[in-house]
Formats: sequence, structure tokens, C-alpha cells
Amino acid sequence: MSKDRFLRAVEEIVEADAGTLQGNEALSGINGWDSMAVLGFIAFADSECGLTVAPKSIVAAKTLDDLYRLLTPATAG
Repeated sequence: MSKDRFLRAVEEIVEADAGTLQGNEALSGINGWDSMAVLGFIAFADSECGLTVAPKSIVAAKTLDDLYRLLTPATAG
């Protein structure tokens, strides 16, 4: 999955304007990042990537880049 596709999906999940997220944003600073957004991210990971993301991994994520790494385990490092 491309990072751009991931960012656009998160923008849709949190109802942000297109092109506003870059990846280095702290999740706590993103308007709309709440429990419903977490569910949207889990659904996105499942439907678009075929991955089951553990809730504890999402809780441990601090930035959008951290979330992106959860979707790209082969390139994480």
C-alpha cells in the first residue's frame, strides 16, 4: 500500500480535507481521531490490506507514520 493511499484513507476516516495529512502528525492532535476513527482504521486494514491489526498496536501508535507501519510489516524497520 502506498503511503499516499493510506493518508487519503485516514483523511476520509477523520473527515479531514484532502491533502492535509502528511504522516508525521501526532494522532492526539488530529481532529476526528477517536474511537470511531479507530474502528474505521481497523476496517480499512482488513478490507484494503487483508490485515487484522491488534487494538493494542493501535493504542501504542503515536503518529500516522506509526499506523502506516502497522499496514506495511514487510517494510517496517
